[in-house]
Parts: sequence; C-alpha cells; structure tokens
Amino acid sequence: MILLLFLSSVVLAKTPAGTKIVNQGVILYEDEAGNSYTTTSNQVIIEVLPVYGISILPDGTAAAPGQSQDAVAGQRVYFPYTLTNTGNTDDSYLLAPTLDSTSTFLPQLPDGNTGIEIFWDENMNGVIDTGEPLVASWRDLNGNGAIDSGEMTSDNLGPLNQDEVTGLIIAYNVPAAASAGDVCYVGVDGTSTHDSGAQDLGNVHKTAVIDDAVIAVTKSASPTVVDPGDTVTYTLSGENRGTQFARGRSYTVDGSTYTGVLVYDIIPTHSGNSFTVTGTLSGAPSGGTVIYANPADPNTDPTTWSWSTSYTAGDKVIGYVTSDGATNQDLAVSATISLTFQVQVPSDYPAGYIDNYGYVSYADNQPTPGDHTVKSNDATVEVQASAGVDIRDTDYISPGVTPNPADDGSGTSNDTETYTSAAAGSTVEFTNRVTNTGTATDVFDISLDGSSTLPAGWTVTFYGSDGLTPLPDTDSDGVPDVGSLGAGEYRDIVVKVTIPADQGAATGPWDAVIEARSSLNTTVSDTTTDRIDAITQAGVDIQNRDGAADPSPTIAAGECADYPLDVINTGQAPDVFTLSWSGLSSGWNVVFYRDTDDDGTLDPGEKTPVTYTVLLDPGGADHFIAVVCSANDATPGTSTINFTATSTNNRGVTDTQSDTINVASACALSLVPDHSGIVRPGGVAWYEHVLKNTGDQTATINLTLTATTGWTHLLYYGEAYDDGAGHAYSAGDPAVDTDSDGTPDVPNLVPGEQVKVEVKVFAPSDAAEGTTDIATLTAVSSCGANAEAVDVTQVVSGGLVLHKT
Repeated sequence: MILLLFLSSVVLAKTPAGTKIVNQGVILYEDEAGNSYTTTSNQVIIEVLPVYGISILPDGTAAAPGQSQDAVAGQRVYFPYTLTNTGNTDDSYLLAPTLDSTSTFLPQLPDGNTGIEIFWDENMNGVIDTGEPLVASWRDLNGNGAIDSGEMTSDNLGPLNQDEVTGLIIAYNVPAAASAGDVCYVGVDGTSTHDSGAQDLGNVHKTAVIDDAVIAVTKSASPTVVDPGDTVTYTLSGENRGTQFARGRSYTVDGSTYTGVLVYDIIPTHSGNSFTVTGTLSGAPSGGTVIYANPADPNTDPTTWSWSTSYTAGDKVIGYVTSDGATNQDLAVSATISLTFQVQVPSDYPAGYIDNYGYVSYADNQPTPGDHTVKSNDATVEVQASAGVDIRDTDYISPGVTPNPADDGSGTSNDTETYTSAAAGSTVEFTNRVTNTGTATDVFDISLDGSSTLPAGWTVTFYGSDGLTPLPDTDSDGVPDVGSLGAGEYRDIVVKVTIPADQGAATGPWDAVIEARSSLNTTVSDTTTDRIDAITQAGVDIQNRDGAADPSPTIAAGECADYPLDVINTGQAPDVFTLSWSGLSSGWNVVFYRDTDDDGTLDPGEKTPVTYTVLLDPGGADHFIAVVCSANDATPGTSTINFTATSTNNRGVTDTQSDTINVASACALSLVPDHSGIVRPGGVAWYEHVLKNTGDQTATINLTLTATTGWTHLLYYGEAYDDGAGHAYSAGDPAVDTDSDGTPDVPNLVPGEQVKVEVKVFAPSDAAEGTTDIATLTAVSSCGANAEAVDVTQVVSGGLVLHKT
C-alpha cells in the first residue's frame, strides 16, 4: 500500500481578526490492486487574534522635523497629520501633544495661556471645520513651560476600521511677543486604547517665526469617498498670513516668462500614470493663468519646468499662477490664492486611499529674497472597494491545466468545458479559474447555479487545485469558498461531477453551471459551464482465456480442475470488477487466482486468492485462474459452473462465462477379512466375510469360490438382505444366481451398502492329517470392480473348530 499525505490551508496576509484559517489533511493511498483512494482528515480551524497598530505621519524629531512652517508673531498655525489604523481590527486611540525643550517660544491657546490643541480632521481638508472634535489638549496649569502629568486632556479618537486613514490638526498660536528667529518644536504621540504597547511616538514639526510673507496652504477634496471611475474635485487654498507681500517667482510658460505666486498640485497617479484632468478648472485671484507641466521629477523646483497653458494627457502637474504673462501679481497680506480642478479616478484603482498634497511657491522680501515652497495637508480620498469576479474554463490553456477535458474552444476561452462522454458510475473533473477582477481583497463563494441541468441523483463537489482537499468555508457563511484573493489574483478549483452508477446510457448535454459570488458585494457574481455531452454504461466481458471453448475437464470426486479466464473492461470509464461463481452443489468450492504472467497456468508465486480485478481502463484486461474443486462425495456426471464479473461502477452490469465440469463414475468393492482355521476329518469349517460396495454405482456382485482341494464349499447369506427390487434373503439362505448368468450373486448392492456372506467348508472323512484347503472367494461387480478373500483350512485330529457368529 502506498500512502501520500497532503496538507491544505488558506492563509491570508494581514489577516483580519476573527478570520478562520482552515487546515485539512488528505491521505492518498492505493490498495494492492492499484486502486486509488483518498481520505480527508477533520478540519483544524484557527481563529486569528486581534493585533493593534497605529501610524502617524509625517514622522519627525526636533533634529529632523517632519514638516515645517514659517509664521509671524501672533499667528495661529495648523499642522496636518494622518493617522492610520495599522492593526487587523477596529481600534480607537488616545493622543497626546509633546513639546521639545529646545523650543525658544511657547505655543499658546486661543485664550493666551500656554498650550496646544489637537483636532480630529474628519473630512481631511486641512481645516478645522465646525463640529470637528478637539481630541487632545495641553494647558500649562503650573506655568513651568513643560507638559506635566495632569495637564493634558484626551478623548478617544475612533473607532477606525482596519487600514482606515483619518486626519489630525495640531493648532496653536505663536505669541505676539515672539521674535523673528524663534522656533518651536511640537509633536504628537498616539496609543491604542486596546494595547498600550501599540504606539507611534514623536512626529515632531517645527514652527519658525519670521517678519515677512507667510503663505499657508490647505487642500480639500470632494467627495472624500468615491468609487473607481468617479470624479474628484480638489481645491487648493492659500492665504498670506504674514506681514508683507508674498512675491512672485518666474516660470517659463509656452516659451514666455510668467512671474507670480504659484499654487500647484502634483496630480495623483495610478500604475505610473497621472489621473486624467477633466471638467472645469478655475483659479483666483483673477488675472492669473491655469498652467500644466510634465516634469521628469515633480518634486523639484517648479521654476525649472516647462509649463503650458494647454493640457496634454499624462501631464503630471496642474497649477495657477498670478500672472497672464503681461501682468504679474504678488499676493498681499491676508490675500488668498486658490485652484480648483477635477480628476477622474481610474476604473481599476484599488480599494484604499488616494494621497494628494498641494503646494504654493513664492518669494519673500529679504535683501536676498528667499524662495519658499509650502506643502499642504494630505487631502485623502477613500476609494471604496469595487467587487468583480471572473470564473471561466481552463481547458484552452497551454500547457494544459489538469484535470480537464480536451479543449473545446480552439485555444481560446469560451466559458465552457466539455466531456464528449462520461461513464455511468464515474466521476469527471473540471478545473475552473476564479479571478478577482475587483479592486480589493475578496472572498468568493462557490456554488452550483440554479440554471444547471444535471439530473436528480448527480452530485457536484468542489475541491482545491490539488483535486484532493475539499474547498473550505473560510468566512463561515455556510458556503465553500476559494479563500481570500487580492485584486487581480486568481485561484483554480476542481469541480467533480459524480454520475450515479444506475444512470442509463443517454445523450445530453448536461450542464453544471458553477457560480462564483463576491462576499464583498453579494450582488456581484459570474458563472461558467462544465458540460457532459453523453453518458455511456459500464461494460464487462468475462471469457475463457483468449476466447477459448469450454475446457469441460473430467475429474474424480474430491479432485480439482483449473479454468484460465480473462476479464475485459468494455465500458467507457475505469472500473474494478468483482469475481463470483455459481451453479455447483454444496461441498464444491471455487477460488480465483491472478494469472500475473497470463500463461494460463497457476504458478507457485500466483497462489494468492483474489476476488476482484485491478482498476481497468476502458479496454483493459485482467487474467485469472479459477480453481474448481469437487466435493468428496460428488455425484458422477456433468455440472455447469458460472463465472461472473460485476462492475463496481454499476452493480447491475455483469457478464458470465458458463463452463462445464465432469465427475467420473467410481466402481469399487471390498471383501474382508481373510480367515484361517482347522477341521477334523469329516468336519465343517465356517468363515464370515463382509462385502461392501465402495463405489458410486449400484451393482450386482457375482460370487465365485475356488479351492486347492476337491472339498465341498457352499456360500450363504450371513444376515438378512433385501435389495428392494424383489430379492430378499434371511441369514443362512444360500446365495443364488439372480441374473441368470450361472453364478450366484448379491443383487443390486447400492453404493456404501454392505452385506455379510458365509463360506461353509466340508472336510472329507478320509482327509489326511495336515491336509490344507485354500479357498478363494472372488466378488466381481457388474460395473467391473472385483475383490477377493482367502480362507485357509487345515485338517487336524481331535482339534478345536472355531466358528464365530
């Protein structure tokens, strides 16, 4: 026996808490006849435990701040952050502001007290809107300029789903007494409410005090939740919150020089390509120009790029400059600049978030003007998962995917796989491919669609690509599935259609329509068709070796004879056939042996009894020697022996080879015992013998006496005998000739019956002392058998005569 062990499981990357990981073992084995079997173990189900995580961006330290802003004394500053749930389950978070001791000014609350505020920017537009909650704050109650225990308040932010992104804004005022050159380093720490070890610490930014132009820029998106293919409107808004004009910088636009303040956006990308800009574009203040660029690296200085007033598909940057090429504008204190544009989300954009920042570029008023490029908040847009699934045939794939029927689509997919015929009692296997054509990880349930046309009693089962492991139910919805598939991923499944053994031969087609349905969106599904065109019956032929005639051997009772046989699978499916026999009387026996070398002879190494064939492919044959042994008391004559082969695919399909066997008749007698005795001259000696028919035929037994002397010898019955045919005798009656052949006989002695006969010997009165008479009693059966007994008698004077009765 050969054993192979397979283990199968479905394991997911960043598996959500509560997901069940299913593992099942499969044993594949063969019996001694080469038949294959599979046995599956119980399923081991492991439930994934929660793992908590948090990420706050941008990172930073006082030595290397993650973001920086210039501000003037008395200005309120806003620093945007993003917070992501990096765990595998819903979570909420506690936030705490930090203040680095190297700061040279202390941040202030709106009421003038030292402190910091953190708001939940729920719509992630970089602006604290009405209703957006304050989730953490610090108020310097003891006036020591440090964050001490008991001085902070914090409310839960959340809950957030796994991978969900949200916005934070840290806000505080620069003191009116701050001087140019003062700096402040503020950060934010975040901790999971479920696991205090899940933290993100630091995330420091820098505020530098200047006495010049300061443009703050924010970015918003509408809508903030979209489907693939939707349009998003982005708005960039900048305001000069400084003390002096923001001066323009010079840009090359269609070969001309435009000098102005520039607000611009690096257009979101997917698969290396920028989103398409669509719809109406607008900018402010009036008198400016919408311009486009396609730099090799959009993260370089925008004054080095070639700009155009015309949009070309694939452009990476869109902007609005406060110049029309003839009139150039600076941005006054408290003046604003904006750009509104639309992009289309690609139809295949995966579920997740689109990160996008805006920028403003301007120059300050220093003796040597400094150039400034200020980055906005991340106007995150959530792209909802779009479910999609394709299930199709695989028979067209080369090299071939197995198991499968032959390609019925001339090398291309036609969503159908077809077996032109299948045998009743067999199982046919199809391989279907399930592909996630959606934009997010999904689990696809597999089922038999209601449009299937399989007859009652047919069964359909689903397995993994190994064809051994049943499909599990990984999401516990009661339906087998392929497990989790990422966007664009595929997984093959094996569909097994089992045809009942009693299915009659017929012409279809019969369709198993297999459905794959999204768990993310249960309205999304697809089907493919696995087809069987016709059903054939099982078939078998059992015959004498090589089709020979009935050997009809003759044996004696209790002997055996060999019958070489062939069993041929005449059906259309692999099959195993059982062997049996019938037709013989009680006491007979038949044993089948495999004739391994097919020589028609039972060799010493072949004497292992069998009752079935090996698994035979259509047209395949197996060879046997049937050893038929008669009963010890078998009746002579001819008997019919029936050798039968029966399909295990369909027990109703059999074939029989009928042969004959002959038991020869047995003709046999026994006559016992021999005797010796003495007699006086003129005396009589008696000898008793038992005559038995030891053959299998009723016979008349002739009895003949011969002697070495001329003495008189007579023959009598030693007991009553009746042959049932009109001949009846008593003990002492002489044996007579019943068949008129001149010799006395015992008529019609049946097989197994015996009778006593006596021989009476008369010694003459003048018999000399020491004379010996040797008398021979010969029994000859009418069927030819014979037996004899010898009586020896010696003459003595005054001796003792022994007569036993």
